[in-house]
Amino acid sequence: MVNMVGMLILEVNIISILIATIVLVKSISFSGMDSHKHFIFAIAMELAMFVSDAGFVASHHGILPHHPALLLAFKSIYFVMSVATAFSWFIYYEEQQGTIIARDKKVCGFASLLCWFMIYNVIANLFDHQMFYVDENGQFSRGQWYVIQYVFCFVYIYLTFRRGIAHGIKNRHTPEGREDIKYSFFPLIPGAAGLIQFFIPDAPLVNISIAFVTLIIYVNSLDVVISVDPLTQLMNRKQFMRTMSIWVNGRVREKSENVYFMIMDVDYFKHINDKYGHNEGDMALVRVAEALRSACLKQHKKATICRYGGDEFVLLVEAANMDEIGKLIHEIGRTLDEKGKEAGVPYKISVSIGAASLSEGKTAKAIIDIADKRLYDIKEAHHHALDEEDARKAGIG
Repeated sequence: MVNMVGMLILEVNIISILIATIVLVKSISFSGMDSHKHFIFAIAMELAMFVSDAGFVASHHGILPHHPALLLAFKSIYFVMSVATAFSWFIYYEEQQGTIIARDKKVCGFASLLCWFMIYNVIANLFDHQMFYVDENGQFSRGQWYVIQYVFCFVYIYLTFRRGIAHGIKNRHTPEGREDIKYSFFPLIPGAAGLIQFFIPDAPLVNISIAFVTLIIYVNSLDVVISVDPLTQLMNRKQFMRTMSIWVNGRVREKSENVYFMIMDVDYFKHINDKYGHNEGDMALVRVAEALRSACLKQHKKATICRYGGDEFVLLVEAANMDEIGKLIHEIGRTLDEKGKEAGVPYKISVSIGAASLSEGKTAKAIIDIADKRLYDIKEAHHHALDEEDARKAGIG
């Protein structure tokens, strides 16, 4: 006989599956972005978790054939997938914060140990029934170690929350830091739901809470996706200006003396386009974007990097003074040379850069104008030097 409680729980699980499936399908179109691959993987894990739980509920409550092997199979998959889901979201949060856990395969592998331990326990449970079993009457029962699934999940939830909060507090004077703090509370929602469901098994809270948190994160991630330049994968101009306005006019104003605005464009970019084609011009811009990321990373600089338009790029970067900005500019030039040599291109890529401290102007426009004027002066001198070098190579002058 079909159990009405089982029908209710199954309906909630089906809603969770539908939400996760829609988000997964919509997200796959953005899978070319590195920051979205972890997001897609986390949704895939939670979808497998929802489906296995729905299968267990349907079998347990007589909606599907009630068979001990089916119950054990569904619950075993659910246990593994629940821990894998918690781990996947942990890695997604780490990737968002740019930590070594997401970037280093060995560290990431070490962080996944609880997932592998759960797989071992599920296999062992088929023989010792320490976590769950089906008794002689065909009823599903919890074992003495049933709680281990919740413990493993709560470890990842705690780490996600704790590290997210720590990272956010460290960067609390930046817009990104405040976002980290806000998002760090999201994992606590399914965590609280899991605690309730552990004591009230018929309260179908975990899956639906994960589904809705996923939906919220997805909706918020759309802002990021539409704010990214498709060629260079850098922030676009609209989003950059929003971020800069927060720095200049918002609550982070008191920290602005340690932040510099840098504007640059590629020297003789039109020549690259005209002589080698627009495809090669696009690749040159991609190499500039890669060089900016790499140079900031090598100099240990926290920077917001943007493709401002055409061959123009801008940065907001934290630095103690202009001397540090000078070192960063030198590193950008050196890295561009490396990228050009690695690609084997028959031309030299260089950029002219103008910089200004956010404390030099009261508005974003005033700061941009100051840096733009310095860029113009530097570009004139830079082009004059390049022209002289070309003349020497040609044997003129």
